[in-house]
Amino acid sequence: MLIPFFDMLSSDKTMELPIMVLKNIFGTPYNYMRVMTGEMSLDYAVEESARLMDGLFLSRFALEDVQVGSRLVRKGDKLSILISKASQDSAVFECPHMFSPNRSNLNDSLSFGVGDHQCLGKNFTNQMIKTLVGHLLHQKLIFFEFS
Repeated sequence: MLIPFFDMLSSDKTMELPIMVLKNIFGTPYNYMRVMTGEMSLDYAVEESARLMDGLFLSRFALEDVQVGSRLVRKGDKLSILISKASQDSAVFECPHMFSPNRSNLNDSLSFGVGDHQCLGKNFTNQMIKTLVGHLLHQKLIFFEFS
């Protein structure tokens, strides 16, 4: 068993994610047109952008001795678990560093956590980003030169 820290509750990654979504959507004419035609779901674009982010981690204390691979983790040891590396594992995701919001296994991403430990702000963050992107599309405030 592990005891969580609260270091993820207001992660600076929350501020980076909207930029990543905008970059992934508006970075190429293909993705831009897919959003404009409704072929690309903003929900999936947010989830896939989060999956591609680096530096996401959780910290935990081990409640008992446990063997992890070839390492023994002792009771009381602090662990930092790099979620972003798990979400970019080529054994789980084909072309793991490519933006592909229509992945059939996108729900396997650990970016927002899983189950009881899912990020409390996931729905708020997703809605905030969808509102921002929708507003920018509607107002035509984004001008990218595709080259």
